[in-house]
Amino acid sequence: MQGKLYLMGASIAALASSYVPVYAQSTPAARSAPSNDPSEIVVTATRREGTALEAPLSLTAIGEKELEKTGATSITQIADRIPGLTFATLGPNANRFFIRGIGSFASNQSPTTGLYFDETPLQVRTSTGLFSPDPIMYDLARVEVLRGPQGTLFGSSAMGGTIRFISNKPDPSKFEGKVYAEASTTDDGGDSYNLKGAVNIPLVEDKLAVRIVGVHAYDAGWIDNIRPVGANIYENVNRPEAWDRDVNWLKTNAVRVMVGFTPDATLRITPSFYYSRVKGGAVKPLQDEALGVRNRQEARWIDEPLDTRLINANLLVEKDVDVLGGMTLLSSTSYLDGKLDRIVDVTGFGPTQPGLVQPVGRRITIAFDSRARVKQWTQDLRVVSKSDGPLGYVAGAYYNNTKSPTLIVNRVINDYGTGAAPIQRIRDFGFKQEEKALYGELTLTLGAFELGAGGRYFRYDQTDSRLQARPFRTVPIDYDFSVRTKEDGFTPHLTAAFKPTPNQNFYVTYSQGFRTGGSNAPITEDQCPAALRQQLGIPDNPGPFKSDKTTNYEAGAKVRAGQVQFSGAVYQIDWDDYQQADSRSCGISAFSYTANAGKVRSRGAEAEVSVSPIEGLNLSGNAAYINAKFRNDNPSLGYKAGDALPDIPRWTYGGVAEATVPVNTALSFRLRGDFNHVSGMRTASGTSTGPTPDRRAAYTLVNASAALVSDDQWELTFFVRNLTDAIANYGYDTGYARSLSGSSDLSVLANRPRNIGVSFDKSF
Repeated sequence: MQGKLYLMGASIAALASSYVPVYAQSTPAARSAPSNDPSEIVVTATRREGTALEAPLSLTAIGEKELEKTGATSITQIADRIPGLTFATLGPNANRFFIRGIGSFASNQSPTTGLYFDETPLQVRTSTGLFSPDPIMYDLARVEVLRGPQGTLFGSSAMGGTIRFISNKPDPSKFEGKVYAEASTTDDGGDSYNLKGAVNIPLVEDKLAVRIVGVHAYDAGWIDNIRPVGANIYENVNRPEAWDRDVNWLKTNAVRVMVGFTPDATLRITPSFYYSRVKGGAVKPLQDEALGVRNRQEARWIDEPLDTRLINANLLVEKDVDVLGGMTLLSSTSYLDGKLDRIVDVTGFGPTQPGLVQPVGRRITIAFDSRARVKQWTQDLRVVSKSDGPLGYVAGAYYNNTKSPTLIVNRVINDYGTGAAPIQRIRDFGFKQEEKALYGELTLTLGAFELGAGGRYFRYDQTDSRLQARPFRTVPIDYDFSVRTKEDGFTPHLTAAFKPTPNQNFYVTYSQGFRTGGSNAPITEDQCPAALRQQLGIPDNPGPFKSDKTTNYEAGAKVRAGQVQFSGAVYQIDWDDYQQADSRSCGISAFSYTANAGKVRSRGAEAEVSVSPIEGLNLSGNAAYINAKFRNDNPSLGYKAGDALPDIPRWTYGGVAEATVPVNTALSFRLRGDFNHVSGMRTASGTSTGPTPDRRAAYTLVNASAALVSDDQWELTFFVRNLTDAIANYGYDTGYARSLSGSSDLSVLANRPRNIGVSFDKSF
């Protein structure tokens, strides 16, 4: 593979050299680097167009050029550089994002962060399986991260904030496009490549255009499976010839097609279609601690493949109407169809399952085969004022219908003749939810003062059905039930801003967010016998849990002074009736259920600053402080009032330095470096009886690149990602493929090791 990488890298460099013009030596005038002012980026965070500086809320906006410089293809790759944003992951299309310390990772809970691609909500709720779409970040106009509850304008799940991916739209006035090619190699891993392209084609001048985006990528793995064969799961550690190398590879294919039709100056019709498929050799990047995290190894008896697919179709219709000073009527109709298929080695639980006979010298090999599906229809109708007058408004009606079936089958891999039933357990989960809402917001401008008030009334109706069966039993059905829940509520939003000059914005905000509730499966006898349940205080049937909500009190400032731009905010968020997963050990078995566990308070601050001290030099930095704590004792969950929330770092900070110098009249040389630091944090199960440590260690990631930048719209970049080869611990996993002796089975969800490569980017 190394030879293939060098050949690909040489090809990319040769392709780039064919574009390099030859000039006589001269001393040209210095050329300015592209603007590094994030406050100038036009955003629609308030559902109305305005610059990031003008919006009276805390947000980070990352424009197209900055996204391209990072080389990121997923929001997880740049999350550490966005103040207040953290995440937990179980692999591709299975991420959960936390903003300002508001987040949870249980699979039967709704997300706490809104996720939008253009007008389509991507945050979805599943019975289990944790499906969370992760759109490919290419040919995007910008990414917006809105901090603080956004329940009024962005609805359910936007209780910590909202992440928005805004694509480039078709342009009927010109033909344009771009291509990108990248080759890289990973320490202790294989060689990767990434091919991307976008083209905008006018079909009818000033009337009709189509924009097509395509991605084909292979991300090499770096984790070796040592392939146990006997009683000792780690017996092959000294036999590298028996290992499966770099098992956590990923193959990605994606296409996005968008048509822009403008019959007249007042009507815009934009249908779009997005398809992506990601296949992988491992469900998640786990490095077993017992083997040494730095060795980047795992021990699994069976393969753990991953297959995810996402289809998203949207029809956006916008009509400008000359009424009440001018308004835009908007209709967005979206359909989302996703799947997440995965197999997990749960051999470690083999002996705990009744009816299975353990073979001599080893455990029964069992595969956890999960197939999660999501189908979601969304309709959003709204009216937005266009007038430059003192009164602005947004009003709308929202409808969402979600269906999410999940089938889980535990299969015995009968490779040694135990005589066990091939199907050991079946779980069939169904989740349906219908949500309706009315929302609106008014903004009044009086000179330098701006006042805003709004709210959202919502109502949801959900049905959660669950079946668990063991075909080999005399009484095969463990449980078969269906629970229907309904709830409604109102989330208000108030804001006041003082803007003495166009370069200053001081604001205060009161806002709320919410997410829907749900239900739990009963605790079965084999999971925890009745007598032991009573002794441990575990309910026979945990029952449903209701929605939770957040209330945000925030003050912020945004200032631009010459070449310096600053934005910052302080806040307090009260989280009531928060949904907490109660993970329990009962003998040698383990399970979890969700309950409304009380109150949480998150206090913090965040800041971003950018400056261009001299021409060609851009510097930026960011920092966030989050102090999120439980406000009540909960002995059953193992925490007390004042304990920190799990998986939330107290401090995050980082910076970017970029210098651009001219080489000749048409060529520049750019050096860029960035770092991001995440402090240590409490783990999700740090107080449990399991082996998980109480805390995750801090980490710092550093990236560097050098690029030739041409006026002919091409760039040749040499990069090193994770320069210091640091290990970022994204979470612990108490893996199910345990040793027979019960020795440590702890794994670390880790980042990619040092990655060195070259890329070529050409626009036309």
